[in-house]
Amino acid sequence: MPGIEHVPLALSVLERWEAVRRLNTGRSQNDNFTMLGVVLLIVLVTLL
Repeated sequence: MPGIEHVPLALSVLERWEAVRRLNTGRSQNDNFTMLGVVLLIVLVTLL
């Protein structure tokens, strides 16, 4: 039964490229949504 070490071999070249790009970025996509939510919350509290 193959172990976890065989998972990268199952990925295509494009999938490996995407995974490396995601690992090299310091922030994930969720961080952008979090920052947007915080900014919107601050704006709404300020307006109220």
